[in-house]
Amino acid sequence: MIGTGCESHGLYHLQTSVHVGTVMNSPSLLHAQLGHPSLVKMQQLVPSLSKLSNLSCELCHLGKQSRNSFPKSV
Repeated sequence: MIGTGCESHGLYHLQTSVHVGTVMNSPSLLHAQLGHPSLVKMQQLVPSLSKLSNLSCELCHLGKQSRNSFPKSV
């Protein structure tokens, strides 16, 4: 759990909880929980990650790969 929030004028405002510290120890866990955002987006969401230079996620690398189709044979 990242925290609790309340809705106000169509926006949700996050109220941090004690559990945020445990999640922050693992940027890769937070990356997975948020749906695999880019490093830039993660740094915008969590300013304390601004010193993080890369985020190696095997699933993100696999998702960016493409597979060529086999040639049509006669």
